[in-house]
Amino acid sequence: MIRRTGRQSEKSYLNKRIKYFDMGIEMNTEGLDEYLEAQVERRIKALIFGLSAIGATVTNEAKTGKTYKDQTGALISSTGYVVIRDGVIINGSGFSGIGARVGEEAIKAQIAKYSTGVWLIVVAGMNYAAAVEARNYNVLTSAELLADQVIPQLMQQLGFTK
Repeated sequence: MIRRTGRQSEKSYLNKRIKYFDMGIEMNTEGLDEYLEAQVERRIKALIFGLSAIGATVTNEAKTGKTYKDQTGALISSTGYVVIRDGVIINGSGFSGIGARVGEEAIKAQIAKYSTGVWLIVVAGMNYAAAVEARNYNVLTSAELLADQVIPQLMQQLGFTK
């Protein structure tokens, strides 16, 4: 067994490692990088697909599980989701009607905060959504609780967590 010391350079460690495994066995690593990149990309696509399904589900929960009376329809129509990858919208839905533009603007403001990685963003875009939640009405709470339950399951199924 080879142990790395704190002062040993990476190159020195690799040279010792190569000598350790140099038993006359040759390994062809041609195409290994491409294979690994393809496997990572496959998992990321599965993650995007799963997050899109979760986004649709939690948006539906937010719209059907609401406990407030939406007098104008603006709050419910400003509720929606997007899945982004490295700051680019891959999928999304939910915005329609009078509050759609406000919901889309709220999404754009959130995207700026998450420029790397894959993210699911769910918003209720109207500026008074938090005030409605503060009065113990369900705007996004049930949707968030549902997402908190199913996203870890998805991550585990895809092998991102144990």
